[in-house]
Amino acid sequence: MRSRSRSAGKLLLVLMALCAASCSDAADDIDQFSDCIEICGRYQECFDEDYDTDACADRCEAMDRRNDQTEIDQCDNCLDDRSCAESVFPCALECSDIVP
Repeated sequence: MRSRSRSAGKLLLVLMALCAASCSDAADDIDQFSDCIEICGRYQECFDEDYDTDACADRCEAMDRRNDQTEIDQCDNCLDDRSCAESVFPCALECSDIVP
């Protein structure tokens, strides 16, 4: 009986660990997706009101699937707290693979 309880306890711990890892990945995916939407929307707002934000978001998400999250994070962080005029030159390098 005691052996079954230990086995069940170990199984429960393994399942909880797997769930936590899975939930963490989902949260990262949501964060990267929202960063992509924000970056593309910011470009449309600041530089080209006819800019195709859907294509931009698709390109950005493809970068995320290739594990280029660092580039997405760098672009998003550079744009944070900057006006449109302030972000043109300082963020050009960080955002060049996402927006033109």
